[in-house]
Amino acid sequence: MRLNKGGTGRLIDEGPFSFKVFLENVSEMQTVTINKNYFNFWSAYNEKGEEISLRKSNQKIRFDTADNGYIFFKYRKGILLNLISLLAISFTIIFDVFKKRFYFQQKYFETKREH
Repeated sequence: MRLNKGGTGRLIDEGPFSFKVFLENVSEMQTVTINKNYFNFWSAYNEKGEEISLRKSNQKIRFDTADNGYIFFKYRKGILLNLISLLAISFTIIFDVFKKRFYFQQKYFETKREH
């Protein structure tokens, strides 16, 4: 993590979908760059619950702040995308099951007619 005008920052409580940053000795507005991959699904909030605007810098997370304390990061999971994927997979499985069932029924009746 890098703060462009001094101060220190530490990553705390890292998980796959969230982490915290603790900033100390920040005395003026400055840019903080975190060595984590930036995705649009990341969101950040300060201790007051105010959203912090994030931007991308060489694939890293970057934001501006003048506050000391905790910054909370959450990875918003794409619920809609998960739902669409689940529906597509379910449709594929159901279609495949019905196709095989129809195919085997058709073969059964063809062999029954031949005998």
